[in-house]
Amino acid sequence: MRCACGRSYSPYVQKGHTYYRSRCRDGCVNPAANLTERQLDQVIVDVLGRIRLTEEECAQLRARAPREFARLQTEQTAEREARTREQQRLRRDLSYLDENKITLLREGAYNAGEYHAEVERLRKRLAVVTQEQERSTAEIVSERLNDVLGLTELLKMAELSYKDASPERRRDLVVALVAELVVVGGNLAKIGARDAFKQLLDRPRDTPCGEGEIRTPEGLRPAALAKLYDRPL
Repeated sequence: MRCACGRSYSPYVQKGHTYYRSRCRDGCVNPAANLTERQLDQVIVDVLGRIRLTEEECAQLRARAPREFARLQTEQTAEREARTREQQRLRRDLSYLDENKITLLREGAYNAGEYHAEVERLRKRLAVVTQEQERSTAEIVSERLNDVLGLTELLKMAELSYKDASPERRRDLVVALVAELVVVGGNLAKIGARDAFKQLLDRPRDTPCGEGEIRTPEGLRPAALAKLYDRPL
């Protein structure tokens, strides 16, 4: 946690209470170089509130999900057909190498090292294509949707219970979420989230788009959720 002048806040204890002080640079505009623990707690609670999805955003994601999954199922048909053709080609190539190994080596098409390297390359590619074929894009995105909604519930609980948590738990939570925190005058001036939460923090907020309709930001569409979630707290 830093001041706008770049100096860090350091904790100290006075009369049994924890405070945070920044030894600011000359000319710093920060009117409050000292923070109480209560002020810091409120800053962190504000951060949690900014990162988690609102109830309205969660409802929008759930409402959009069936349409998104249907669209993805249609779009992925061509991709699955292409993967099937690639699987068939790779299997034919492997079969050809196996059946003609002696001839290929004797005629110098491959030396022993090259032959084994080519077989290994084809096997690895076949394994990747087969794995991709086993799971549909819609299934993966559905999992990510559940992950993000579950993460939001965790952040909501953390927001409600933060002030009552142990110092160790609060510190772990802040370290997991925040890469940069700038506080000026006891208020949050700048925040940088860690990669797992950055897109959630930086997402555009909803804006009206016609009577009775709210536009869901592109970054929060179910099809884009794979980039939002890394791991639960």
